[in-house]
Parts: sequence; C-alpha cells; structure tokens
Amino acid sequence: MKKASIFLVLIFISCKATKLSYNLEKKFVPPNGFELDKNIFVDKSEVSNIDWKEYLYWLARVYGKESSEYIEAYPDTTVWLGESNLDSLLLKNYYSNFEFDNFPVVGITQEQAIKYSKWRSDRVFEMLLINRDKIEPRPDQNSTNYFTAKRYFSGNYFDYKPDTTIHLLPKYSLPSLHEIELLNDKVIVSIDEFFDNCKNKICKECIGINSRINSLENHSINYDLYNSPTKPSHIDCFNKSFLEVHNLVGNVSEWTMGYLEIYGGSWKDKITDNKLETVKVDQAKSCYIGFRNICRIDTFKQHPQ
Repeated sequence: MKKASIFLVLIFISCKATKLSYNLEKKFVPPNGFELDKNIFVDKSEVSNIDWKEYLYWLARVYGKESSEYIEAYPDTTVWLGESNLDSLLLKNYYSNFEFDNFPVVGITQEQAIKYSKWRSDRVFEMLLINRDKIEPRPDQNSTNYFTAKRYFSGNYFDYKPDTTIHLLPKYSLPSLHEIELLNDKVIVSIDEFFDNCKNKICKECIGINSRINSLENHSINYDLYNSPTKPSHIDCFNKSFLEVHNLVGNVSEWTMGYLEIYGGSWKDKITDNKLETVKVDQAKSCYIGFRNICRIDTFKQHPQ
C-alpha cells in the first residue's frame, strides 16, 4: 500500500486533486477551481510544466516511453527558437529544468490540450472515488485496464461494482466562447483596480524582485508577481493576491474550444486593453500559447455507459 500511495501522489499533482469531495448537498468542488456559474468552474491558474510532467509520467507508466501516446504528448521546446532573446537558454531549460516547473506549459497544440483535458477528467474522478473509499489505488494499471469513468460505470474496471449513489461527474475541457464571456464578466479587473488593491499587499515585494511596473509600459500585464519581456512568468504569490483567477489577460494566451482559436494577450504583446478577446492563429503551437481548463459538472440519473 505504501508504493500505491507514492504512485498516487506522483500522478495527481497535475490534477491538483488532493481535496476532492462531495459535500452533504452533493455539490462537487473541483481542485483549483473557481465557480463561474452553476456547475461550471475555471482553473485559477494555467496548466503548468509540473502538471504536464505528471501527465507524461502517467503515460510512460501505462503505455511506456516508447509508445506513440507518450512521444506525441511531449511539448515542443523548439518553439523558443528565434522568439526570445533568451531562446537558447529557454530551449534547454524551460520545460526540463525544475526551476520552471510552475511556469505555464507552452509548445502544446490544441489537440494535445484536448487530450490532456480528457485524461484529467478521468484522473480527478478516479481520485474522488478513492477518497470516498469506493475503489482502491491500482498502481498495476496498464494500457488495457486503466481507469476511465466509462469503464467504471459499465462495471469493467477490475472487479468493482459501480456506486449507484454517485450522480455527478467532472468533465474537463478547453473553454467555450460562452465561458470566456463569463470569465470576462466575472473575474477580469481593470489595471487601476488591480494596482489599487495590491498596492499594500504584494507590489512592494514585486518591485524588489522584478521590474513589473516598468515592463507594463511595453508588455502585457500579468496580474501577479512577475512580468518578463522575454518569457512567461512564474505562477507565484497567489496566496497574497486579492485575485481568485490569475493571468487571464497576460502571461500566455490560451487555447479555446474553437479551432486554432486563442484568447487573452501574452508576454509578447503590448497592452491595448484588459479584456478577454478571442482570435484565430495560424500556428499549431508556440512559446506564447498555453491553456487552462474549464470543469463542467455533469449531472445524470442513469450512469453513463
């Protein structure tokens, strides 16, 4: 059981799934989620390098490092070439060096982000069932028997009988245009409001660490600690910020559900305004595009098969 526990710790870092629960009213609270609307939650921060590393760890364990599933999921670090005055440094270190673990993952295609979202749905639901003592951790999962909600509800996940009292299911995806509009209405603040609120909380610390104030003159605002003109920022200092959702407008642009569609500015952009806007792009991946997930809580009376 000790080995199984270590395995779970490694797998579920990316899901941020350490505090999953149904409350007495059967309301599911997804990890790292901010409630946008009834049964709709958004990640408070972008999917990070460490999140993606745990995804790759799982793929390697289940499919093997030589598998197409693992190889095709690896982020493309060559997106840094010619894109930054630190391109050679970032090419070697941005994904692989632990010092960048909490930076947003980039070099990810929209298709890769969609596959991650589906994987995350199953991992979060699996952890929920483990926390409720409905199933046991199974470190012996492989490519033919790993946990999915479909296998569980159809009675094909090892010898477990589906729990008929569970009627909620977390489903992760990229945000739709409607959900981006909800984001814009609910969590975006003005530049003045941001500085008025953080002036006595984190700005003094920020100024001493990195010149965010100066960088605002030329680059997209990053509604938190750092803002660099050459790379995305570390997702740090969140506990000291008054904001619930971070880096929606700056840091990295983010994939939507629309084909090759992104929203928000990035570290490469100048400040024009602070609203979420969607645009089409002609590249499949870049050093300035990342993503965050929306979690929709699916309710049902009959178990999905």
